[in-house]
Parts: sequence; structure tokens; C-alpha cells
Amino acid sequence: MKLYYFSVLTTPREQLNDVETEMLDKARAGARALWSLSESRHNKELMRKSGLVPLMGRLLKSIHIDVVVPTMGTVQQCASQVNFILKY
Repeated sequence: MKLYYFSVLTTPREQLNDVETEMLDKARAGARALWSLSESRHNKELMRKSGLVPLMGRLLKSIHIDVVVPTMGTVQQCASQVNFILKY
């Protein structure tokens, strides 16, 4: 499933079928939710402990700007945490 999901992030939207488009929309919504949650110091620590860094790495490889922008927002928010910097 992981490889399939990653292919959705690297395939142009117009080439995706309905199920894949829905998966991409969920990835976008998840990236936006993480960006919103990353404003809290407590949430940043919980995200770090839960292993968010590898997930953000996969999201950053997306060709879809509407996934990359909120992911970069999360990276920017988390960059203030020393523990996050060490993970990168």
C-alpha cells in the first residue's frame, strides 16, 4: 500500500482515477492538518515522538504543490524544536 500511495503523490492529478484522486485529497488534508497542529509546542513533540519525520519526507517528494506547501509549513514550524532538527 505504501508504494501505491507514494505513486499517487508523484502522478499528475489528471492521470489519477477517482480512488487515487480521493487518496491525494486525503494526503492534502492530512498535510494541512499537520501544519495547523504544528503551531503547538506540545503537538510538535508528540509528532516527533510518533515518527512524523519520515512521513514528511515522503510528502515533500510530491509533485502536488497543494501537498508540499503545508508540509513545508509543518517543517518550518517544527524547525524551532531542537529535537526535530536533529532528526533531519
